[in-house]
Amino acid sequence: MRAWNETAIQQPLLRQALERGCVAIPNTKAIWGRLESDMIVLTKANVVMEIEVKCSRSDFKADFKKKLKHIKLSSGNCPVNKFSYAMPAGMICPSDIPSYAGLIYIHDDLRIETVIKAPSLNKNRISPVTTVRLFRSACWKLVN
Repeated sequence: MRAWNETAIQQPLLRQALERGCVAIPNTKAIWGRLESDMIVLTKANVVMEIEVKCSRSDFKADFKKKLKHIKLSSGNCPVNKFSYAMPAGMICPSDIPSYAGLIYIHDDLRIETVIKAPSLNKNRISPVTTVRLFRSACWKLVN
């Protein structure tokens, strides 16, 4: 059995996004401001998807302490168009995932399985200012 950490889960997701022609940026505050997103994927259609990485059940449960973020996600009044949890396969039952979120399993062989497709939360498009903030965030990762 594989030892999972945030990076081990992010890497296959980053690779998949890049292979699909998307922009993928790990660990950025460019979307939510003071809250860090584990991964933001920007598609060719300008759809913004946030992927929240979870390595343990307690980590998953603790995520719901971010009450305002989850209120915004559930209402669709949020800066992302789609939201999913990514975690080791079988860690959380699909029935534990809120209706506004998708579920992605990463298997020991690094295969990616979309268990629940992320629903569309809104039709907002990313603003030019936020796009620049997102790309600057990616550039700072190269400098640091």
